[in-house]
Amino acid sequence: MGMVAALYSLSDANIARLVENPLLMQIVGSPSGLQDYEHALQREQPGWLGRLLGKKAPVRSDPALFVLGPDEGKDVYFDKAWHGIHYLLTKTAWEGEPPLDFLINGGHDIDEANRALEAVQVAAIDAALRPIDTAWLRTRFDAADMDRLDIYSGAWSEDNGGLDYCLEYFDQVKDFIRQTAARGLGMIVSIG
Repeated sequence: MGMVAALYSLSDANIARLVENPLLMQIVGSPSGLQDYEHALQREQPGWLGRLLGKKAPVRSDPALFVLGPDEGKDVYFDKAWHGIHYLLTKTAWEGEPPLDFLINGGHDIDEANRALEAVQVAAIDAALRPIDTAWLRTRFDAADMDRLDIYSGAWSEDNGGLDYCLEYFDQVKDFIRQTAARGLGMIVSIG
């Protein structure tokens, strides 16, 4: 399957809950979220040896307190285009200047695959993305440089439609961020 990406809209209050208890991420974007959360809690419980050695049980939050508002939990999936979009916005593999480096950097780490960006950060990203269009991104495409930097998912020099693939998803990501910022929400960047 590979490393795929999605963004989820979330309030700053729920982002704070996720940062405090990353296992709540099981609830975001999953139709069986509460069950997934309970299973994750059970998997993370230390055994007798772990308890003997001082391993602590994960923080248990009442999932009833993690309620998604009417505009929360909306998502946009953008498959494997995340790294290509990051490159087009920043001309780097893993760096870049905020806020255009938002797919890779910034925000609060929730776990290995998820980061949270608060509403003020989403508003800044939206403002930075507004003047950017696909024509401008086309001027930044450099297949040889992308191959040299090992931009996921590779083989950019082989004319396989990779740029069009990224541009199609970029429009969806930009629209999602515009709507999320208009609602005053933050978002989760999920790559895994």
